[in-house]
Amino acid sequence: MKVIERESISRANVDGRSDLFIRRAAPRDRLCAGDIVTVETKNSMAEGAATSSFTGVCIAIYRRGIDTSFILRNLVQKVGVEM
Repeated sequence: MKVIERESISRANVDGRSDLFIRRAAPRDRLCAGDIVTVETKNSMAEGAATSSFTGVCIAIYRRGIDTSFILRNLVQKVGVEM
């Protein structure tokens, strides 16, 4: 399973993003709670190249290798939104 996980990460890491989620990295080189992050998603089902972006404050990070996730929080039309 470790081999599959390593191969999956190397295939998805074309621009060095996985370095943001390494626990052993210095705090200035990794994503930490309190950082402001913009996430862009591409919708391949929409006509053309439809992308949407969400900017928020990182409030939690769960570092679990390939299953790493994080929670962003922002105010949208005076309502707290977490993604």
